[in-house]
Amino acid sequence: MASIVCQKLVGFPSRRRLCCQPEFHPRTTQKSVQAVGHGFGDNPGFSFHRIVKKPRALAAEVSVKEPETSAPLREEDKMMANYVPIYVMLQCYDKYLRANFKEAATNAGHPEWELPDDAGVYNDTPDATAFFGSKGYLSEKGKFFLTWYSNKLIIHGDQILDEANKAFLGCKLKLAIKISGIHWWYKDATHAAELTAGYYNLNDRDGYRPIARMLSRHYGAFNFTCLEMKDSEQDAAAKSGPQELVQQVFSGVKREEIYMAGENALERYDRVAYNQILINVRPNGVSKNGPPKLKMEALTYLRLGDELLKKANFRIFKVFVQKLHADQPYTSDPRNYTTVVPLERSKPEIPIEELLKATEMLEPFPFDDQTDMSVGGALNDFIDGFLNMIPFL
Repeated sequence: MASIVCQKLVGFPSRRRLCCQPEFHPRTTQKSVQAVGHGFGDNPGFSFHRIVKKPRALAAEVSVKEPETSAPLREEDKMMANYVPIYVMLQCYDKYLRANFKEAATNAGHPEWELPDDAGVYNDTPDATAFFGSKGYLSEKGKFFLTWYSNKLIIHGDQILDEANKAFLGCKLKLAIKISGIHWWYKDATHAAELTAGYYNLNDRDGYRPIARMLSRHYGAFNFTCLEMKDSEQDAAAKSGPQELVQQVFSGVKREEIYMAGENALERYDRVAYNQILINVRPNGVSKNGPPKLKMEALTYLRLGDELLKKANFRIFKVFVQKLHADQPYTSDPRNYTTVVPLERSKPEIPIEELLKATEMLEPFPFDDQTDMSVGGALNDFIDGFLNMIPFL
């Protein structure tokens, strides 16, 4: 899309970043989505009947997450086994957003306010910056900026979804947005990585439920990540909280009564990861009296490849799939797996003031400590060690 392919200098000398609006191509992001949608719709040979969900990466490069969390790290900064960035950097220094913020600040009675220049750069820790370390993010100006910053992303995501809804109207599919699980610094009071990525989430402010409320008018699904991660697997220095983050997001999405979907962030083929995914998919287990009250409606598994198809890995994966279906027998009728209906036209736009009412932080729903559909543990791994040595199994 036009807005993600052009680059320009933004904010800092010798530092190239993706800009938020196109400078060398007249097509906007909304027009690009519209063109892609119509390209599918105008092709009579294209069948939609097998599409259950149409993910839209409204984050990062396009909207509901700023670009990006993947800056190269120095070796001494690689604190975590999966090389999670220590810090994220504000992405609002192109000329369009500078002008937009100046206009917003002036309208709010503060023409002297400028974009933060003390929030740090990649590889910084929050306490090394004035914006976070000196509590600038809690000042009147800091709160105004973070509200403006996150609102811009929510509104843009809403616009993209509206275009996608018009393009795929009537097709038997469900639109989805993918929200990144930025779990590092979640247990720090600043939530710095989330804030700089555009998720204005604090201990007393929910940054995800407003996105879910926006999504509700588009009949969409909220797709979240890092389902396989446990706090104990993360480096303590990063103050990560993937389990608490998933619990918060899941609870907020369910309170807005929309579809919840999820996926694993890293390639994992072990029982520990599968059991953690199963907890997050059904936080209170299965029910003997119909579908459980709390459950995800869809799961994307990463990923199909040579590693998954290795004998040992694939044997565990088959058990995992069986447990996802609560040990129910296989059925070849896809209607037993999905209730996707033709896409309806989006409901009227929800005022930003109404969306921001969803920032009230509520207690998350309780999650079980262990899944009732376990794929096994250490004993099963021990047994697998012998089975893997038998060539014909």
